Amino acid sequence: MARDSCETAGSHFTQIVRLSVVNFRLALAKTSSPDAVVAKGQTIKLPGGNFNRVYILAASADGDQKASFDVGGKPVELSIEDWGGFIGQWDDRQWTSIDSEHDKYGEMTGLKPGYIKRADLAWYCSHHHNQTGENIPYAYSYLFAYELELPQSAQSIKLPNNQKVLILAMSAAELNPKLQPIQPLYDTLQLPALEAH
Repeated sequence: MARDSCETAGSHFTQIVRLSVVNFRLALAKTSSPDAVVAKGQTIKLPGGNFNRVYILAASADGDQKASFDVGGKPVELSIEDWGGFIGQWDDRQWTSIDSEHDKYGEMTGLKPGYIKRADLAWYCSHHHNQTGENIPYAYSYLFAYELELPQSAQSIKLPNNQKVLILAMSAAELNPKLQPIQPLYDTLQLPALEAH
């Protein structure tokens, strides 16, 4: 996955990435060898069988991207998360100047709200490589899993037409009905609505 002439640490990929009971089979990692499909509106034929879901292993090469998949004639909107950066941050105070070595931050000018990305994290690595293959430490790399419900009549999935979206694998599965918790099972970092005065 290239961004600014960098790539994920493909040497750390296993051939199979597991997410719960779903397996994704990846292409063998080789330097300068493509291991992802760039989403250009291609139609992917689904395998025969009694499948009720498709799982997609994907990431964006440039910021979080809105992507519309056509699943058996029904559009499904997803936010495909960026392959790098952070998947969550606490609130970040903004200052006029920063001299943290001497505890001189200046005046607080604002607050950048915290966030947590919602996609299921399927794989991560603590670094990626630059164009010469050297490690860039603490530059995290991620792959995310996305679930699509399959109508019984679905025979194919049409990928979005967004070349920043990269698909590394797809798996069809027949699973029990999905359970939905009443409340989130982890922090959401959503700020409460402010009342107008």
